[in-house]
Amino acid sequence: MRTIQLVVICVTAWAATAGQGQAELITTLFSSNTGGFNGGNVYFDLNILSPTGIRIERIATNTSETFTAGRMNIYTRPGTYVGSTGSTAGWTLASSGFGNSAGLYQPSMFDVTDFILGPGVTGIAIESQSGVWGHAYTIGTGTNQFYSNGDLSISLGAATQTPFTGTLFAPRVWNGTLQYSEVSAVPEPSSLAVLGVGLSIAGLATTRHRWRARKQVP
Repeated sequence: MRTIQLVVICVTAWAATAGQGQAELITTLFSSNTGGFNGGNVYFDLNILSPTGIRIERIATNTSETFTAGRMNIYTRPGTYVGSTGSTAGWTLASSGFGNSAGLYQPSMFDVTDFILGPGVTGIAIESQSGVWGHAYTIGTGTNQFYSNGDLSISLGAATQTPFTGTLFAPRVWNGTLQYSEVSAVPEPSSLAVLGVGLSIAGLATTRHRWRARKQVP
């Protein structure tokens, strides 16, 4: 119970210092009972329910080593990760960033480059930095592999000891927290059309004015 309370306190404090405005959090768990080599991957699916998508801003994870600075890489692919863990084909490096270890069973925060995920299912692969840190995760039981809120759901998951190759260990539950915000809705198409016409007319007037000014030069 003390461990759970401490994780909640750490994650809450971490979000409070983010300075990102309307930040939201979704957390799986931080009670690892196994882990991978340094430089390995964890895999899971995100189903984005928000109609405008979400912007992921920071990621906390459970690390098996203590370190002062380490890199995290985040890869994405359309649809599920299932069946696509043995190759980099179809995966895109969406973001990366550095973080410091908070110790085993604690959320170690990585300040990754913001990236946007649209509505629907996206496969996620998180790569730890080789030689620096490894993932600490939990064996899936069927009751600890799904987490959700009104914006998204997480379906977990699997792991490989090296990125996109080697033996697949499943089910494995990534221990982590996503900090995200909803993407603001864009104007309606009719509004964009009016705005576009206005900008075109203004641009034409500016261009005509500049042409007349140049024409008067001897």
